[in-house]
Amino acid sequence: EEYFASLDRAGREALAAAGWWQDFLREHCGEERDWVENWPLHAKHPSVTQDYQHREWAPLHYVMGRLSPFYIERAFRRDFTR
Repeated sequence: EEYFASLDRAGREALAAAGWWQDFLREHCGEERDWVENWPLHAKHPSVTQDYQHREWAPLHYVMGRLSPFYIERAFRRDFTR
């Protein structure tokens, strides 16, 4: 468990230092913008994102689950188009 906590800390730090990602979030995400930061808890409730933790909400998923070797942050289009 500590291994994954340290992986997540390192991932958060790396993304905080990634200028392109921070620029994208600042320019495209927000209440009045087309993109939403984080993950939707459910497609029917795209505004509910604040509590999503990929290790907890999909614990058995091989990419996002509890034992995932990745730290994941995401943004998605408010209208779910690609």
